[in-house]
Amino acid sequence: MLAKVSRGLGEAMVGINVEQIAQPHRLAERGW
Repeated sequence: MLAKVSRGLGEAMVGINVEQIAQPHRLAERGW
């Protein structure tokens, strides 16, 4: 089912390295 629904969506999105996000714009500090 999921494969059928997601067919044709194209390439996956590129992730964001949390270190590239400015300190004030981070939503959480834990786990990094």
